[in-house]
Amino acid sequence: MASSGNGRRPQLGRVGHRPYAAVWFSVLCRAVHQLGAGLLLAALIFTPIGAPPGWVWWLTVVSGVVLVGLEWWRHRELYREVAGVATAAKLLLVAAAIHGLIPQLGGLLAVFLLAAVAAHVPKDIRHRVIIGSKAASKM
Repeated sequence: MASSGNGRRPQLGRVGHRPYAAVWFSVLCRAVHQLGAGLLLAALIFTPIGAPPGWVWWLTVVSGVVLVGLEWWRHRELYREVAGVATAAKLLLVAAAIHGLIPQLGGLLAVFLLAAVAAHVPKDIRHRVIIGSKAASKM
């Protein structure tokens, strides 16, 4: 595990047990969520396609909620970690795009970029506690 610059290990959120079958269910759910999000992005990029069908929105929303639940099952302090803050930021960007506060295509592209970065940073960063930790208060 990498140090936080001061020679100490970064504070990571609490981790709970999750059956191995739940890991595979999470992988399947993530694939479904990416499919739904990809269809939404395609509908915005290729405007002749028009608005995506309602089931695509539901597929994306329901799979996203299930994904957050599965992550919370394992990472009990997800809401305080980098991963949870990134998820909240993605939700805010999507809401802002839906309500016309930011351009829809730009907002959704920003969500995809944030999702890709947040999902692929090392575990020591992704699950680092940044809200309510002693290290965060010293930043």
